[in-house]
Amino acid sequence: MKEKNTTPQAILAQAQALSCTGLVSHNIPPRECIEPVLVPRGNMVILMDASWDSTKKTGTAFVLFDEMGRLQYVHTAHIECSDPLQAEATALLQVLNYVKGEVTANSDSKVLVCTDCKVLVNSILQRTVLDLPSWRAAEVVAEGAQLHDTMIGRITLRHVNRKMIPQPHLLANWARTSGYTCSGSVPAHIALHANLNPEIDRDKFKLVQL
Repeated sequence: MKEKNTTPQAILAQAQALSCTGLVSHNIPPRECIEPVLVPRGNMVILMDASWDSTKKTGTAFVLFDEMGRLQYVHTAHIECSDPLQAEATALLQVLNYVKGEVTANSDSKVLVCTDCKVLVNSILQRTVLDLPSWRAAEVVAEGAQLHDTMIGRITLRHVNRKMIPQPHLLANWARTSGYTCSGSVPAHIALHANLNPEIDRDKFKLVQL
């Protein structure tokens, strides 16, 4: 029996032949290009997220980096929410209460808050709370909007791609499934799982002079 020619050169030649006949598609979707978030120098950064399931179990999480991009604080909570939007709104309310009580009350620092929930950001910044599909979420968002308005000039709320906030995303999932609530820090193995580095990701968040 004649052996098939399976050398690397032969495989390459076959691939080139298929490409020339049009049997190989060149319509490969381009990789998503995500621009880094520009952080005004002197701003703290909070990354936040929520995790929800159909049993109403909810996990929320946020991580705080100081003006130099160093990790300073971690918070997770296990709660119950009626829907995903209420979960996201509750996570933001926790962030705003923390900023109001622990950051702006004790310093002149400004804070950039990043979330992947665009509906939440728009409803607060554009005052469209009444347009939300969930009245339970709307109540929490309205409370958050009032709190946000007391810190205008000190806090900036921004929508970002989910890939920009992997740490709170993983921590929120962990809080939902484990039932664990913590403030300040998390167990070492959880920090490792969530890739909680001592500094913010400089490729995703650029400190700039504005």
